[in-house]
Amino acid sequence: MRRRLWFIVILLLSGLRMYSQSQFTPTIFTAEYPSWAVSGDVRIGDIVDFGYTNTNVDRGIVFYINPERTEGWVVALSDVANQTIPWAPQNNNVGSLQSFPDDEVGSLLSDIDGYNNTSIIREQFGTTGNFAAGQRLDFAHGWYLPAAGQLRKLYSALPLLQDRNGFSLPNANYWSSTQGTHTSNSNSKAWYVYGSYNTTTNVSGGYFKSQTKTSTARVRAVHTFKIKSNQLNYQWSPGEETTPSIEVAPEATETYCVTVTYGDLGCSEEACQAVVVMTYEADADSTICSSDLPLTWNGVTFVQDGPMNQDAHLSTAGGCDSVVHMHLTVNPVLHGDYETTICDSQLPYVFHGETFTSGGTVNVTHQGATAQGCDSTLTLTVHVNQVLHGDYETTICDSQL
Repeated sequence: MRRRLWFIVILLLSGLRMYSQSQFTPTIFTAEYPSWAVSGDVRIGDIVDFGYTNTNVDRGIVFYINPERTEGWVVALSDVANQTIPWAPQNNNVGSLQSFPDDEVGSLLSDIDGYNNTSIIREQFGTTGNFAAGQRLDFAHGWYLPAAGQLRKLYSALPLLQDRNGFSLPNANYWSSTQGTHTSNSNSKAWYVYGSYNTTTNVSGGYFKSQTKTSTARVRAVHTFKIKSNQLNYQWSPGEETTPSIEVAPEATETYCVTVTYGDLGCSEEACQAVVVMTYEADADSTICSSDLPLTWNGVTFVQDGPMNQDAHLSTAGGCDSVVHMHLTVNPVLHGDYETTICDSQLPYVFHGETFTSGGTVNVTHQGATAQGCDSTLTLTVHVNQVLHGDYETTICDSQL
């Protein structure tokens, strides 16, 4: 059984990324065009500069990095427009965009592809109008209207972002790119979030609510960036693998360790995971008659002159190996030859329960006749001799009587 080890690396990264606000010194990272990839120890609260000129937005603050540290999201330092604008110019439903009903608010967290949502909205309503995904959004340079799940992550990170590097998010309604369901008058709604980080209660806000698309709210754009993969170095043992994950198939229980060295920090951590090889063993006993041979059981064949103790190698429902030791007892099928000679005057003749009307040989099987429940087979032969018969005649005197 093969097993892929990689989840411990994710846990390891979580440990490497723990910084308190007092330890954190924001850094400005420059993203390469057009891949929008950054190099270095980028962290939540850092600034990513996309190097745009003559655009509305060229920088954002990091609010999310995925566990694999291959991708992150930044949010613009200011709103797209200094005013509230509608989600769309009409309340029409966007047919190719998924809709989330009001009674399934929890499902909004699964919608995290704001870039694709924005692209679909622009395909339906155009790119030049004064609406959330319209001309004010610098979509050509990668900025987009965040999905509801992305906004929720943004609000969760507000304690690390608020009032840092010039960033603030006021207590206002902010559009997401997530579509709501139809209302009773066939109009369609869209989701927004509201609330802000309260430094006193340490509550970050970010509550979901839906309203018609021609209603107005603020827009704060989000941009995706890539993280170059050469920031982490892996060393597995046993073995010399240097990949983030490995596949193993030990024959016995083995402990695998990985040392992860983190890029510019020079920090390293080790995590270990034991792969326990569990083999289940069981004994099985069965009794058969010799007439049942050859017998095949779970891929193992028992024959007349072969061993009667054999092992079957199986797999459990969980994919573990199991061994069943079969002990087979074979009881014989009894066979007897019986022969007799009679005179034909004795016919019909009953011999071992069989009735003969003439001489001959028959094979008789009595099922389950032995003490062990096996069959018995009898070969009965009856020889028949003829009784001699003769007529004789003579003449005498009565004085001879």
